[in-house]
Amino acid sequence: PSLFVFSPTQPFNEPRPLRLSVLPPDTTAFRPASIPAMSPDGRRGAFVATADGSDSLWVRDLDSLTARPLHDTEGASLPFWSPDNRFLGFFAGGKLKKIDVGGGPAVPLCDAFWGRDGTWSKSGVIVFAMGTNSALFRVSASGGSATSLTTLDQGLSEVFHVAPWFLPDGRHFLFTAVTSATSGVVYVAVI
Repeated sequence: PSLFVFSPTQPFNEPRPLRLSVLPPDTTAFRPASIPAMSPDGRRGAFVATADGSDSLWVRDLDSLTARPLHDTEGASLPFWSPDNRFLGFFAGGKLKKIDVGGGPAVPLCDAFWGRDGTWSKSGVIVFAMGTNSALFRVSASGGSATSLTTLDQGLSEVFHVAPWFLPDGRHFLFTAVTSATSGVVYVAVI
């Protein structure tokens, strides 16, 4: 047995690695190439699972062994969290949508026919990729028309922008510009 002694000079909340396994719920399978999304507070994971031939969102609290489906998310892909851990953004049916993880229907925010890779700022702005041959777009988390945010640099042979990620200040974000040579450059931008 070991004894832990706390003293004011010893950091109490020292970061520690967390290791866990997440298996798909019974009678489901993870959607191929789907990346799970961790909530900003690190307490939940969201993922897309296929059951009876239909994809939908599932959420699992990391202190539980059971995941639960989010209803009204059929056809979902590429989930991402709101900064307050309350909502998930996702793409389905040619739309960017959001859903309260506590329950309720999915709410369409804007058209996003080939939507992918979203990020949500503290100020209620969502930045997302519209797909190949496209730059990034922005829309309010309450919905509206998506507007172009970045421009492809033809001189650098950029073919699309992907993987936006807000930095902690909620104004600056990172994104990757992919070129026709299949290489990428990471940029920082501001909304």
